[in-house]
Amino acid sequence: MFTGVIKKTGKVISSELRGKSRIVHIEKPKAWKLTLGESISVHGICTTVRAKGATYFEVEYMPTTRKITTADEFTKGRVLHLEKSLRMIDALDGHFVQGHVDATATVRAAEKRGTSVRLTFAVPNAVRKLLVPWGSVTVDGVSLTIQELGRDTFTVALISHTLKETTLGDLQKGSRVNTETDMFARYVAEIMKK
Repeated sequence: MFTGVIKKTGKVISSELRGKSRIVHIEKPKAWKLTLGESISVHGICTTVRAKGATYFEVEYMPTTRKITTADEFTKGRVLHLEKSLRMIDALDGHFVQGHVDATATVRAAEKRGTSVRLTFAVPNAVRKLLVPWGSVTVDGVSLTIQELGRDTFTVALISHTLKETTLGDLQKGSRVNTETDMFARYVAEIMKK
């Protein structure tokens, strides 16, 4: 479980296919102590640490994850959002984030407005059905508030702090991102089916 509040980033050191899996080595934030088997949110994907060194950690993405996320775009030099798992004593500054990506979304529009940026994303219908005005959504692991909804889109506004601490300000029209809807919306939608 995560909060979607990004405090660290790390560069991809290497990325390669081994069989059907993608193995990625990521620069470890200096202050982090990691254990094997620990869960880390990597650009919004709940990921297990499978190996580690003094300056890096290694993760593996299986075929299903590669299919529904942007993991295959984690190429050498790419900067990724990182978040350690939520502890029971931590403040919940964002919202409950599982790191279970629903689908990728595509930037339809990026508009600078003073010190902020508005981003509009096109999403699959299954994801759009779970979004509500002023509700929470996770984009590449970042907890955001939905500002506006369209038939097949949602729009968020990024304040200067978010632009400084994340890579979301680098997104351009056509960029793909990992999206996760609010977990409570998923449960309500499933219950309503019955």
